[in-house]
Amino acid sequence: MQKVDGVQLIRTIANKDKDQEAARNALDLFVGYFESKIRKRVEILAFKYGYDENVAFEAIQCAFNKVWLYPTFDMSKSRSMNEEKAIIIWLVRIAFSQMCQFTRAGECARITEEEDLSVIENTEDFVDSFQVAGLDPLQKMQFVEILE
Repeated sequence: MQKVDGVQLIRTIANKDKDQEAARNALDLFVGYFESKIRKRVEILAFKYGYDENVAFEAIQCAFNKVWLYPTFDMSKSRSMNEEKAIIIWLVRIAFSQMCQFTRAGECARITEEEDLSVIENTEDFVDSFQVAGLDPLQKMQFVEILE
């Protein structure tokens, strides 16, 4: 598949109020390009938590739903200088947050007022996550290595 400008696609998605059709096309292209690039990382996270590829699949789908609803990627917050890699890391973090919500509530794609829209942005956020609070330090480090 040809390389795409993910940042430009996110900008187009963000302008969905002005051009809904272009935004939907941008999302389709964005999902088509990035889904395969995050699948393995999200599956590894799911397996580490004792879940299967179905939970990983749901988390990925929910992550792209979040991109549609909240296209808030900010390259300046990334430690990566490569835009594609930064977007992949951002998507994996969203998918991880959605996986936690999915395993806690049984769903993650539905947006409600009470929903926690936080995304794990750094190691400290990850360690503070309720899902890893009870793990031993070695397991926490394994998760951190996967995210980075």
